[in-house]
Amino acid sequence: MLRPSSRFAALAVLCAVGVGVAVGGLGRRPASPVQIVIDAAGPTRTVAGRLTGGFVFAPLDTPPRGGRTPDAPWRLLAAAGQLQAAVNLSPTPANLHALGIAALQARRYDEAVLDIEDALGSDDDNPRYLSDLAAAHLARLAGGGPAIDAPRALAAAGRAARLAPWLPEAHFNRALAVSAMHLRVEATRAWDDYLRRFGRDDGWTEEARRRRDEAARDPEPLPPSP
Repeated sequence: MLRPSSRFAALAVLCAVGVGVAVGGLGRRPASPVQIVIDAAGPTRTVAGRLTGGFVFAPLDTPPRGGRTPDAPWRLLAAAGQLQAAVNLSPTPANLHALGIAALQARRYDEAVLDIEDALGSDDDNPRYLSDLAAAHLARLAGGGPAIDAPRALAAAGRAARLAPWLPEAHFNRALAVSAMHLRVEATRAWDDYLRRFGRDDGWTEEARRRRDEAARDPEPLPPSP
């Protein structure tokens, strides 16, 4: 279902028109809608979760505590504008998903969740969309969102991992979601499972090992008061 354009989307469209950026970058046609976001974002990672589509590893770029959320770079706004225009013309699941990824990279978490949910509305068994929805819920949670985002992220990532056991992003995001719920034993097992399946000499493996060690030290939450 299409929703009215948000303030972010409207600004993105204006930016895209103003700078005249070709879809997918400088004059070449992207392999997929999400490639537009990958090209625009460059080696910048704004969310803890792993995003599907070919994003390379980068250290997490965390805004200063108590500081204003940084403005999205113009290239990312331009990419979001191109994708919003594509959605207006053809609201396919792929276009909606890519628009959600652009919003997520720009730290517009509510819009990211809604756009990816819209994509799943027409393709509800797509493991990549489910995994990215989990990443969006986790990003919103880390940004002060509702606590319900943690179990929602776990449900989405768990389903993605069951549908596509070969998808590393789904298993990474599932382990992140269990960790966010402070379930020490389950989180440690989830990171061990990720490392067993996908461990190699890369940045994602190094981060997974660090997060596994952090999960092992995490105290279990106190039981609710009677």
